[in-house]
Amino acid sequence: MNPARKITVIAITISATSLLFYLRGTIYASFLERIKIISPELHFNITRAEASLKKTANLLHFPYWFRKTRLPVYNLYIDEKDIYKISSILPNYDPEAKTGASPENFAFIDGFFASGDYRDKIEVRFRGHRPVHWESAKRSLLIKFPKDRLFEKMRSIDLIAPITKEYAALEIVNNYRLKEMGLVPTNLFLVWLKINGGDAGIYLAKERYSAEWLEKNGLPPNSEVFSQTGLDSSWSRDIYEQKESFAELDTLFSLLRETDDVFYKNIGNILDLNKIYRAIAFNVIAGGTHSQGQNLNFLFNGATGKLEPLLEDTAIFYGRNNKEPVEVYNEINVFSRRILSNENYYNDYKKVLREILSSISLEKDLALFDTLQSQIIVELYKDQAKYYPDFVFKEVFQEQRTSIIDNYQVAQKLAEAKELPVFSAEDFSKTTAQLVEGGEFSNFFDISKTGEEFIAANPQFFLSYSTSTRDPIGNLTLKTGTYAFRKNVVIPANFNFVIEQGTHLFLASGVSIVSYSPIKAIGSAEKLIIVERLYPKNAWGSIAVINTKESSRLENIIISGGSSSEEINGVTFTGMLAAHGAPIFIENAIFSLDADDDALNVKQTTGAVKNSKFYDTVGDAIDLDMTSNFVIENNKFFNIGTGPEGGDAIDISFGDPFINKNMIDKCSDKGVSVGEKSFPEITDNIIKKCEIGIAVKDESRALIKNNSVLNNTTGIALYQKKSIFGGGTAILENNILSGNLNDITQDKQSMIVR
Repeated sequence: MNPARKITVIAITISATSLLFYLRGTIYASFLERIKIISPELHFNITRAEASLKKTANLLHFPYWFRKTRLPVYNLYIDEKDIYKISSILPNYDPEAKTGASPENFAFIDGFFASGDYRDKIEVRFRGHRPVHWESAKRSLLIKFPKDRLFEKMRSIDLIAPITKEYAALEIVNNYRLKEMGLVPTNLFLVWLKINGGDAGIYLAKERYSAEWLEKNGLPPNSEVFSQTGLDSSWSRDIYEQKESFAELDTLFSLLRETDDVFYKNIGNILDLNKIYRAIAFNVIAGGTHSQGQNLNFLFNGATGKLEPLLEDTAIFYGRNNKEPVEVYNEINVFSRRILSNENYYNDYKKVLREILSSISLEKDLALFDTLQSQIIVELYKDQAKYYPDFVFKEVFQEQRTSIIDNYQVAQKLAEAKELPVFSAEDFSKTTAQLVEGGEFSNFFDISKTGEEFIAANPQFFLSYSTSTRDPIGNLTLKTGTYAFRKNVVIPANFNFVIEQGTHLFLASGVSIVSYSPIKAIGSAEKLIIVERLYPKNAWGSIAVINTKESSRLENIIISGGSSSEEINGVTFTGMLAAHGAPIFIENAIFSLDADDDALNVKQTTGAVKNSKFYDTVGDAIDLDMTSNFVIENNKFFNIGTGPEGGDAIDISFGDPFINKNMIDKCSDKGVSVGEKSFPEITDNIIKKCEIGIAVKDESRALIKNNSVLNNTTGIALYQKKSIFGGGTAILENNILSGNLNDITQDKQSMIVR
């Protein structure tokens, strides 16, 4: 064929392709919908042929077709008959009814997955609630890996067609912004997919929420992710799918029907308002659609008992630079709009917005976007399974870049806006949710009780107000004396819970005292505060403090015979004494004879334990989860872990505590257990007669200096315990290891630095 004829053929082909794109939105689209109903197999072949035809419009970039992808390559093998099978049950989309797909519309089929050194059978199906995910040859997929063989520490992943995410660059930038703004990001990355040996092209991969995802993010195992499952906005559980209760959401939704007085008094007890403010700010700066619109997802934090915004699908709103502030805020969800309707909450939100604007860099975000789009566009040129021709992408990316700047400028205007946004009236009665009586949130309204309301229900306490400050703080006090508690007590927020010296508390079986106000329990050497069992053979529950800004202080106190408590306002407390999101400082205390997981459990806060004693504990003595700058100093531990599952003297995860000058003598498991990405300093301790003196595992890095590790089965052990983490690293300086059966053990994943 001569050159002129080749050029003519190419021109005709490109013209035909352009005509195809015009028809695709009109007559051709209607034709394809009919074919899909009549013959799914024919529809599949037509869309495959259509994808091939569109490649001819990309001849200018044909050198890219032969380049090796720089992305991770995922190989997926599926029987062609199974592909036709799952294609035949794809849902029909009704644009007038605006109905989409639900998971029950899709069926899993067996497949085989290979990437790097990983090879195993998997389950795969289509995914997505809108037709754009599955109406063309390049379809979004969900892959589930075997439960006993995770892939790169992931249980399941979505492979999302980039067309649904505006080609992914902005999605990844916005996901990076989430972490900068103090919110939980999703695990997003780009991959190259091959199906049965053929290139399916570039995909955006996203790790699905799972128990492993919770653990990797340092979240309590009783946390949950609530997602809206489709265009009908129904809700589902992503972690514990079998659990039928939605009490967490019921509690939130019930407040929407309440008066302003009840709503504003209680909304901060079920929603993490600081993170809600950050989510609204993110929405303004980054322009997420699902992220703060009607399809908002929630993370229920099992440590705090609060719902947090979980932002994903962070696409962008275009053309915001001409919008009035109220128009931008109308795009967020109904809860956030009602919160911003209150002047005090609105001013608190603006402080957060200004803080975020001062900490982020538009130039840095644009540079990241430019880098990503340049990388992605090369892969898109190579990708011949994509829907649109190559000339579309530069225009799309330029529009996105302009919108990044526009949205940032809008955010700056909103940060300085003085007027309170006014929203149209909402019909809050639409929700059918009810606050469950007698359920796990039956004590919810106790959190916001007035002092008088609390005293009326709990006459053992004395109510007083300090007059030393402009805004008097109430004290709910147990005066010196002896008290017996036979039912749970919930101390409301915004007080001080005071236990006077010389007070003796007896708690009945399973009874807990949960305080949403800081605890001030300061005894003396002569007049100790004592907490113990009312019935010698029956353990009580927990004394817990939760969600306080001000620190709790406990001094010269003896606590014995407790266990744990479950589902008080959605929170499980695993410690005889527990502090969740509430700074706590303990000195000259004695803990003993507990009956469950931990004598002391601290989550997501800071504090210290000094000059205290722990002995005869059934499980761990001290368990720290996600703490910051915690100090454990000059304490004594004896006979730790007497129960069938054993226990550690000090167990830490996701923390950086300073562990100094402690004596640990006889524990059935570990003297100090360093796990889950922890970075402690362990100095000048004596650790003896334990199964393992010090264990460093699961991507932790510990400085171990000037310790005496004596007469243990293993002195120092470094290893990977959980498959979702790596090994451990220990920096060893001037330690004495003597009398141990094994001084040091180390697996291949771990490292010692001397």
